[in-house]
This record gives sequence, structure tokens and C-alpha cells, in this order.
Amino acid sequence: MFECTVKVQSADGGKRKAMVQVRGKATVEHARELRERLAEGFGEANGLRMSIAEVTEADLTLLQLIASARMSAAAAGASFELEGEEAEWYRLFLKEAGFVSDERAEE
Repeated sequence: MFECTVKVQSADGGKRKAMVQVRGKATVEHARELRERLAEGFGEANGLRMSIAEVTEADLTLLQLIASARMSAAAAGASFELEGEEAEWYRLFLKEAGFVSDERAEE
């Protein structure tokens, strides 16, 4: 199962922020839809928050899309926040993928 939704909310100062909620299997077979939802969020708002707290399975495609969203936001002067990165599965995933050392994965 994979689900990805976009909700846009108004924030202080008239700025709009999009919430991209990712649930289930965030793997390569769902990469196109996730990329489209991220683009939709950036297109409708001044900033984006991506929640991965309810992801049950992921591969390196998810990390690539997170990195791309961060870079796109920085280039556009927009904000990007990742919600759920403190989840145990995500920390272990980063460690297994070689992106953090054993010490950083345990923090």
C-alpha cells in the first residue's frame, strides 16, 4: 500500500505551507507519484513539510526525493521540513544505506 496526500494551509504573513503526507511503501514503484505530489506542494505553497512518520517500507528513492526537495526549496528560497526523521526505522535505514555512522544512528 502507498498513499501520498497534499494539504495546503495558510500561515502567518499570508504565506502558504504544503504538507505532503507519505504513508506505506515509499519505494521506486511509487517514486513518480511522490515526486508529482512534492512538485504539487511546492507549486501551491511557499514552503513544504514532508511527513514520513507513517512510512512502512523505503528504498534509496525516498532519500533521493528528500534530498531533491531540500535542494529545490533552497534554490527557490522556500522552506522544507522533514517530519518523522526521528523514527527508529528511518535512523536504521540511514545507517544501513551508509549515510550515518553507528554513533550518529544511535543519537
